[in-house]
Amino acid sequence: MTIEPLKYTLTTGEVLELTKPMSKEHLKTIRKDLGLIQSQMASYLCCSPRAIGYYESGERSIPALVPKWLAK
Repeated sequence: MTIEPLKYTLTTGEVLELTKPMSKEHLKTIRKDLGLIQSQMASYLCCSPRAIGYYESGERSIPALVPKWLAK
């Protein structure tokens, strides 16, 4: 059985393969593609805006469930 990688399709049509661990660049790209500011993304992911800032700067690792929540 082959497991397909999680993917996110940007509004431009570009497809990002979401790896584990998810890259900080992918998180920021997806947030901006959704038109969200950090506090809105934090609300969507049930964390603090500060945590989003840490994830995007690479100061903290992005939790493993985040790519699953964002895949579409």
